[in-house]
Amino acid sequence: RRDDGAPGDDGSATNRDLARGVHALTEGLASMELRGALGPPVEAEQTWRAALSTMLHGTENDAVDVREALAEGRRHSPRQ
Repeated sequence: RRDDGAPGDDGSATNRDLARGVHALTEGLASMELRGALGPPVEAEQTWRAALSTMLHGTENDAVDVREALAEGRRHSPRQ
């Protein structure tokens, strides 16, 4: 597993790749939800769950540690 942001030699994702992807996905979902584009709360929650589940299950074959990747994202996210 590589943490330097460079793609793995086998083309697999790195922790930083996953962190950026999760960050981008959650920022986009949050923005859409605030605009009302995800429908009522029940539909919005279903959309969130489906999107995050799909992304995280898609990493099962990559040599990344989801907990490490999320911690990596927190370390590099801008503070407000």
